[in-house]
Amino acid sequence: MSIYEDILKKHLFSAIGEILILLKEGKLEDPCVFIRFNKSAEGIMIPKNLTNDPIVNIVLQHRFWDLEVTEIGFSVVLEFFGKKSLIVIPYNSIQVFSDTNHNFCLDFESDFSLVKSMEEDEEEEDDDSSIIEVDLERED
Repeated sequence: MSIYEDILKKHLFSAIGEILILLKEGKLEDPCVFIRFNKSAEGIMIPKNLTNDPIVNIVLQHRFWDLEVTEIGFSVVLEFFGKKSLIVIPYNSIQVFSDTNHNFCLDFESDFSLVKSMEEDEEEEDDDSSIIEVDLERED
């Protein structure tokens, strides 16, 4: 992973934290937050008998309690099979974070390469219609 991808992920994880704080404070209108994460990632805490699958999906919508958000992840109490359980999820274990009611999705399984290779650029047509020039004067 490149330094650019590391920086991007750091800021996206921060955005997830901010969204979760809004969710906790009740400031999101009609949220349906879907989170897919890797349960074998370092720092994960979930009930051992919950699933044998390596990937876990949870939804934070109506029935969740005690949501706590930190710089490295979050914890929340969810109900599984009639029993409330605390789960802890570090941001770096998240594969998908979305709010389906707001058409928002971060897919960390996708490629975070933001810069195309030179070969891809050469294959594209020369079309200047999407280029916007900005001339800013700096005030000191």
